[in-house]
Amino acid sequence: MIPWLAGIDPDTGAPRRRVARLSEIPPDTRPLIDHLVDQRLLATDVAVSGEITVEPAHEALLRQWSLLQGWLTEDSGLLSVLDGVKRATKAWDEGGRTASWLNHAKGRLEAAERLAGRPDLAGLLEPADHAYLAACREAERLAQDRERAALRNKQRMRVVVAFLLLGIIAGLVGWINQGYVREQWNWYALGRPYMNAEVRPYVLADAAERALRPLGSFRECAKDCPEMVVVPPGSFIMGSPDTEKDRGSDEGPLHKVTIAERFAVSKFPLTFADWDACAAVGGCPQLADSGWGRGRQPAINLNWEDAQHYVAWLSRMTGKPYRLLSEAEWEYAARAGTTTVNFWGDAVGADNANCIHCGSRWDGKQTSPVGAFKPNSFGLYDMQGNVWTWLADCYHDSYEGAPTDATPWTEGCGDQGRRAVRGGGWDSYDYNIRIANRDRMSFATRINDFGLRVARTLLPGAP
Repeated sequence: MIPWLAGIDPDTGAPRRRVARLSEIPPDTRPLIDHLVDQRLLATDVAVSGEITVEPAHEALLRQWSLLQGWLTEDSGLLSVLDGVKRATKAWDEGGRTASWLNHAKGRLEAAERLAGRPDLAGLLEPADHAYLAACREAERLAQDRERAALRNKQRMRVVVAFLLLGIIAGLVGWINQGYVREQWNWYALGRPYMNAEVRPYVLADAAERALRPLGSFRECAKDCPEMVVVPPGSFIMGSPDTEKDRGSDEGPLHKVTIAERFAVSKFPLTFADWDACAAVGGCPQLADSGWGRGRQPAINLNWEDAQHYVAWLSRMTGKPYRLLSEAEWEYAARAGTTTVNFWGDAVGADNANCIHCGSRWDGKQTSPVGAFKPNSFGLYDMQGNVWTWLADCYHDSYEGAPTDATPWTEGCGDQGRRAVRGGGWDSYDYNIRIANRDRMSFATRINDFGLRVARTLLPGAP
């Protein structure tokens, strides 16, 4: 009966009387109610609605009734919650029962629901109170659903962001290393199968390499790679004498060079057929032919880096040391034991090479097919004219301090990376194709009178 007639002031925590409708008090307590009314401890009244109400005669009675104080202390929490539910229900009901009036936090809501476990208190909850608490629980469920959905969305977003970041990182790494990635793809998809089928079966065994004779030739592929000629060791005088016509100041001083070991030189300038075999498997970039055809035409429009790229690719294919010629090796191979201006004599003559005033049908017009003119005594074609040859050396203004052996002179290339070129081209004048003539070009230059002649280091010959 106590909860119907007494409560706790939410502000002070002190007991306070409450007005109860007689109809909400359990019938089995009516005799006690009547007795307390007779003793003037309880007072009755008639509400506006016509219902009979009951309340303690005075709050002082509540404060002085020690036993009641004990009961109220035990139930003060639940009674406060009960009062809170009552007030919130009234505000919610008057506010049109909208969600904005559902202000019971999770902890208070659970406390209010515990009222159902107290029969003496549960009876104080009217249908509106139950409806309010049900609406609060539903609002709480919806809030939890939204939180879970937000958490799932956040987790999904984190996963998406992580994948995007991984994609971006992978893309950046791929973009930064695209050359390497492309090279590896070409190697495993094209290069290695080509090497195993078209090159490695034809590579010289060590014994066969040692058995090569001077001026003998070999090719280390099925087709479309340079045919190489064995150049014997020897000595020569490099440069030109002061008396040579059209001599340049960079052609001296004359000095003796000794080629101590044999080496191999390609019989012809590198052809487009050779280059395109490399390009077909992704080993080399595509080169333009300036409209003059491919096949047996010399490969042109390649710069010094392209030349280095090709010999590195050929070395990888064969497992053998292919490289560019040094300037001393080139002059030694071009002279082939002669001391004249050209390997065929001092005069340019007619139809000995492709250059301006060389008397050929290609003079000053375009490149000629390799091997169109007679070879020198080493069996090497187009050492003079047709296309300039990129060399391993840096260009120097004179031979002061030049190596006296086959070693390339690689110091002093300058800011432009000046590289030595020799041999002259189809658009060179006859005096520029002289064996002693020297020129230089920036390593990045790519024009249609520059080509490549390949060299290869050989094992020492059999005794």
